[in-house]
Parts: sequence; C-alpha cells; structure tokens
Amino acid sequence: MCSRLRVAENRIVFTLDRGFGNIRTYLPGSHSGIVVFRLDNQSACAVIAAVEDLITHHDLSDLVGAVTVAHRGLLRIRR
Repeated sequence: MCSRLRVAENRIVFTLDRGFGNIRTYLPGSHSGIVVFRLDNQSACAVIAAVEDLITHHDLSDLVGAVTVAHRGLLRIRR
C-alpha cells in the first residue's frame, strides 16, 4: 500500500544510491520517477547544488515515470 500511495502522490525519488538506476529492478513507468545523482563529491553542499541545478534547469514533468541518472550536468533518461 505504501508504494501505491507514493505513486498516487506523484513523488519523484532523488537518491545517491546507484542501485536505483537498475531499470530491471525499477522498471520505467512502474513508479513516479527516480533520479540517481552520480556525484564525485557527495558533500551536503555538492548534493544541494546538484538538486538545485536539476530543478532550476530542467522540467521535472519530463522525468515522471522515468529512471534518470544525473552526472556532471547531463541527464540520462530511461523511459
């Protein structure tokens, strides 16, 4: 029930855990969206900057239902 609730709320998960980038485990379209940040520097300041960059320069509606990997300013979006 919890996973259904999250999908119903259209929440995109932001994570540093590269395991969430596995599209065989997290099939695109089976969730509201996952963004995996692959950062060389995982300090709080670096993570905040990466998230701010994503939400400022990209339309998050394009990421709904997709597994997205953000690395060095580039996005790899798997639908």
